[in-house]
Amino acid sequence: MRSCAVPPDRATSLHRPFREGWRCRNDNRDATPVNTRNLITIVSMMVLVGTEVFAVAIAAGWALAGIFELGDTVGHALMVVFSLFAAWAMLQLWRRATSIEPLRAGPTASRR
Repeated sequence: MRSCAVPPDRATSLHRPFREGWRCRNDNRDATPVNTRNLITIVSMMVLVGTEVFAVAIAAGWALAGIFELGDTVGHALMVVFSLFAAWAMLQLWRRATSIEPLRAGPTASRR
């Protein structure tokens, strides 16, 4: 929830601060703009790698349950476990990618 600086004469009023035009402390008007080139690069990479990682996770659970004849329930449980591992790997990939390609940095100098 945003905390807004409310003038003392309006502190007990039921008016919403946003209607009055008061400026909130957490207002991001002065924040640097999103670097769309880096954002598109990272999102594209996450879609590509994420599809592969989750496909491998689900296929591995299905294959292990099939090879060892563990049944459908255990197969689905293995798929869930491997998918959780895949989600953790994707989170780590996102963190590393955004540390290399910052989303809120200014534009970089053009390469020649």
